[in-house]
Amino acid sequence: MELEGLFTKIIEKLDTQSTDISEIRVDVAKNTISLDEHMRRTDIADENIQIIRSELKPLQKHVDAVNTILKLVGFLAVATGAIIGLSQVVGLFK
Repeated sequence: MELEGLFTKIIEKLDTQSTDISEIRVDVAKNTISLDEHMRRTDIADENIQIIRSELKPLQKHVDAVNTILKLVGFLAVATGAIIGLSQVVGLFK
């Protein structure tokens, strides 16, 4: 009788483990679907980022050109100010 009870417990444990494994398989299947969707959306996002970068390249060139012009204007303003200042100092000593 005791051996029969032991076998019953073993069978119950095996049934429980079988159920647990089935639940794990369902979870893995759900996670796989979720991962596939995530990867698909990530690929789309990467493609969109590449498109945006290619569209912004001309704008970046324009920004760089404007920055260069502004630096040149700033340098010319400083040089002009220095020349005017020096001429006024020289004019004081005449």
